[in-house]
Amino acid sequence: MSETSFKIHSLYCGLDKGFVEARNSLLVNENGVVEDYHQDKQIILLDLDTYNSLNQNKDNALCMSKFYAHIIIDKKIEFNLEDQLFHNNLKLRVIQCGKRCHMHEGCEYFKQNYDCILSKNTFYLTYESNGEININEEWGIIKCIDTQ
Repeated sequence: MSETSFKIHSLYCGLDKGFVEARNSLLVNENGVVEDYHQDKQIILLDLDTYNSLNQNKDNALCMSKFYAHIIIDKKIEFNLEDQLFHNNLKLRVIQCGKRCHMHEGCEYFKQNYDCILSKNTFYLTYESNGEININEEWGIIKCIDTQ
């Protein structure tokens, strides 16, 4: 049975390269996530278990210093390209599944584990409307059905 909803566990905003701050909400507008230094229309989504695993190894995981604004959700869900996530009038769409691994840049996490969980458990989202994302919100999922 496929998942139909999830809850926002925590939110982070990239204030400067390698420095993120926990937030109660993220405001998105036509320029991107407000106050995120990337000024990009992409938001990263991770599940809580993946985030905790990497956070325990943050001194070794090179990717932890390369994060955009990101959303941590309460459970692991397998998203596909073009899946839509929604809450009230705000819609987010999955535009990339997986994150490029920085193993060739000297990532110690990869050297120790021979694998990068971010390359499998990270999803890039873009948004299709302005709005606010808040912790503890319940979000719905519209799964994209590939007809090809």
